[in-house]
Amino acid sequence: MRIQGPPQAIRGQTWVYGVSELGFKDGRVVRFNNFDGSLKIRVHPSRALPSAPPRAFTIGSSEDEVLAVQGTPTRMDGHRWMYGFSEIRFKDGRVEEYDNFFGNLNIQLMPEQSVNAGPAPGSFTVGSTRDEVLLAQGTPTSIRGNLWYYGMSSVLFRKGKVQLVHDSNGILRFTPKEELTRSE
Repeated sequence: MRIQGPPQAIRGQTWVYGVSELGFKDGRVVRFNNFDGSLKIRVHPSRALPSAPPRAFTIGSSEDEVLAVQGTPTRMDGHRWMYGFSEIRFKDGRVEEYDNFFGNLNIQLMPEQSVNAGPAPGSFTVGSTRDEVLLAQGTPTSIRGNLWYYGMSSVLFRKGKVQLVHDSNGILRFTPKEELTRSE
């Protein structure tokens, strides 16, 4: 109240300011939606990070690392953080999934191991590893569990290997197994 002033409306434990709102539990803010930017809210890392902040975060980054890269989210609701229409989902305080269809997240995935060339330079196929897909395609637009999206195209992994590919917008560097056997 001291910082923000009186709300325009109070609905249970939610205070409304324009189209933005603060959610309370036991007198403390537990969630917020700063859709129109009217809230004077800032979230700081819980601890100082060593050296200069990284330029990007990745799967497995901590909440503090994401804050150092992205700053205060537009909306926080438990393990879901929104930056505009992009979303990051955490599990046990670490990035587990994200949606970056609007491109405003500074996320970058890198191969974990050195990788031999895939089926053809710069492509992948059924049975390729995540690292081989990363080398061919780069950072996915979105990750939801074992499903990676590149725009509207998707790659499904089972046991760490490509199982199914749906290239709806024709951007994947995917070589079907049939073409591999023909060229050998």
